[in-house]
Amino acid sequence: DVVVVGAGLAGLTAARTLLSKEKSLQVLVVEARDRVGGRTCTLPVKAKGGKVDYFDFGAQWVGPTQHHLLRLIKELQVEIVPQFSSGTKLMQVTRGKLETYEEPLPTLGSERAFAEHQDFMNKLESMAQEIQMDDPYCSPLAAELDGITVRAFGEKHLKTKEARGYLDQMIKGCFGADAVNMTMLFFLAYANASGGVEPLFGVTGTAQDACLRGGTQQLSQKLSAIIGKEKIMLSHAVVAVRQLQEPQGIQVEFRNVDPESNEVWGPVKQVTCRKVVMASPPRLTAQITFSPALPVLKKELYDNMHVGHLYKFLVTYEQPHWRNKGFSGEFFSNGGPKLIKECSTGPICEVYDMTTADDSPAVVGFLGGRTSIEWRQMTKAVREKAVIQGLVECFGAEMKNYIAYEDKMWGDDPWSGGCPVAFPAAGNMFAWCHVRTPHGHVHFAGTETATEWMGYMSGAIQSGERAAVEVLADLRPEVLTLTEKEAARAAR
Repeated sequence: DVVVVGAGLAGLTAARTLLSKEKSLQVLVVEARDRVGGRTCTLPVKAKGGKVDYFDFGAQWVGPTQHHLLRLIKELQVEIVPQFSSGTKLMQVTRGKLETYEEPLPTLGSERAFAEHQDFMNKLESMAQEIQMDDPYCSPLAAELDGITVRAFGEKHLKTKEARGYLDQMIKGCFGADAVNMTMLFFLAYANASGGVEPLFGVTGTAQDACLRGGTQQLSQKLSAIIGKEKIMLSHAVVAVRQLQEPQGIQVEFRNVDPESNEVWGPVKQVTCRKVVMASPPRLTAQITFSPALPVLKKELYDNMHVGHLYKFLVTYEQPHWRNKGFSGEFFSNGGPKLIKECSTGPICEVYDMTTADDSPAVVGFLGGRTSIEWRQMTKAVREKAVIQGLVECFGAEMKNYIAYEDKMWGDDPWSGGCPVAFPAAGNMFAWCHVRTPHGHVHFAGTETATEWMGYMSGAIQSGERAAVEVLADLRPEVLTLTEKEAARAAR
């Protein structure tokens, strides 16, 4: 009946929703990776006392207003662990010296800069309330805001270099993109979908409020067990979706994927179905052959979406040296001084305490935007040396005594191409309302199609539920509530 393309949280939620409402449906999930989870990825790392503990190298945190995610976590009985944030914090926002602060967000080193930043944030909050994610171009200011980058807007309204530098760092840390590459219209719509600008940044009470004991990939693993692993086909890449004349249905074509090289190989395999749910990242979706072709505006949008480059590193220790000195482990930086000729700054964008619930001391950090792309070209050993140097400068010489260093360069993953979220090039937001609209009997999920917490796990779950309802409205309308039927109609 239904083929779901992609076994991340969006695709698995769609499949699970379909089967929970109508057990008789025949559903197949096709995934190019050799694992489920998409942009969640939990890996074993050597930790304290010679043991192995599990850490997230993809999507990680849970926020208090991410209701779709929280509902799934409760249902799957996964333990939520608050993010540690007690203690002195560090910032380096102008590539100068390290400075400390005690407040939830960086104070930027001067009262003037901090006051200017606060006024600017209030302005952004007010603007974000006017830009709806379902169709941002409804705003009368849409065309103007789609033609100005976040950096240009900041330069117009911010005078201090500290406030400008922190704005750049905020965008890097949230999107893995540079402020010069993101339009104000997308940023404000994204903030609106998250309940405002403030929930995107900081720790307590924000999108970084808590983690899951055992990592986030277990959500997908538990969903796959509920769906039935026999209904999930791993290491197969969909190459074509052909909508045939009624009543022939849809022909989905896929080929094997080598899990080591990610090479697509072997003969084309086929399955015929009545509905398809695309739950792959937009740019990967655009590379699939569709017959008939994707509508012009949807194809234009998907072809012109850039993916963020927010890459993650993790370092484990025998002792939480930063806590022992009264630090929270939080560090916000624009990269600091140049360390090697190939890279314009040091690697570190953000750092957080990631000591697990099983008491394995660790810090997790990010490389973002141009910085991450530059350091991605270097070997892991070179990145490791530079990261440890940065941690030593922050928290002291004890940080040299680490157990293990690991990182995840999401740009090297052909089935994501980056992380955490894709965003449109300037001038393309006019087509945004088409990001989630069905194409015949093909429906679209994925966190980029969400209207609440887009770019996050919660958004992925919302999108999967919405796509499943669209499918059921055609195949099994009798199992839907009136509200769900109305939502499906609105989606068209």
